Amino acid sequence: APSDVTSYSFIGTFVAWILNTFAVSWQSIFGVFWYIHVVFWAFFLIYLPFGKLKHIITTPLNLLLSNNEKEKQV
Repeated sequence: APSDVTSYSFIGTFVAWILNTFAVSWQSIFGVFWYIHVVFWAFFLIYLPFGKLKHIITTPLNLLLSNNEKEKQV
């Protein structure tokens, strides 16, 4: 990657620097890493309704759909 844009992805640059120490054809195992990435996201989305992070979704919905009549009476 060009050095002028690597500052925007400092974590990716660090990970790429570590992975470049291995003599592996990364194009050949890209699909494996992609599917691992998809599985992690799927497990996160499955866990979301059961954990505390569900408030990320439920709080904005609650504020959007709540009845504001009590606030109007004050």
